[in-house]
Amino acid sequence: MIAIAIGSAIAMLGTWSGVQARLHTTPPGSTMLYNSSQAAVCGIWLFFNIYFANVMRAKFPTLQLPVIMYSIFTNVAYTYAPSFGTTAECESFVKLLLKVFFTAFALSAGVSLFVFPVSSRTVVFKEMSGYIMGIQSAVKSQRLYLESLERTDMFSDIIEGEEEDAGTNPRIIHPHASPESKALKGAIASLTALHGKLNGDLPFAKQEFAYGKLDCRDLAQIVSLFRGILIPL
Repeated sequence: MIAIAIGSAIAMLGTWSGVQARLHTTPPGSTMLYNSSQAAVCGIWLFFNIYFANVMRAKFPTLQLPVIMYSIFTNVAYTYAPSFGTTAECESFVKLLLKVFFTAFALSAGVSLFVFPVSSRTVVFKEMSGYIMGIQSAVKSQRLYLESLERTDMFSDIIEGEEEDAGTNPRIIHPHASPESKALKGAIASLTALHGKLNGDLPFAKQEFAYGKLDCRDLAQIVSLFRGILIPL
């Protein structure tokens, strides 16, 4: 909400300066809807805000979500700003954006508290439990795959002696994937996907206020240990 409030002030300043550029460059009596000076001023503001937002996201990763909200607000404002002819239109548009954003925040807060009261930590803990089960499944699939190699003739599908223009070269036809190899690939793919989801949800769990034995450093350490298991696995 603070990021949106700051974004509304910056958006109002940028759209107002664009209107001033239009007023100072439009010939008397002109009915042109497009003004190149106003568009240029709004473009400069848009470029500056995109640069500033990406710098903040890179320097302070914990501010990623507020900066994204700020960027959406200002980008929308500066995209429509060249069509505004008066300061009153700018004020009306910024007020409308504020109502839209705050209404969305209120709805999402109500849903998170009364409809789906699930904390980010709960989601992360469930993912960690699934991670352990995924590791067990991957290890089991690897064991079954290695055992299947004892019963499979991996050279049975090699066909020798195919004639080609440049000479005689062997042609290798790869056998169809066995059920064990498919199960192993599926287990590793599921574990990799869960690892990516866990890394995405971890920052939100670390930012929550909670009572318990595990703090944010413990959660990060657990994910680091999971990563140490996943790479060799």
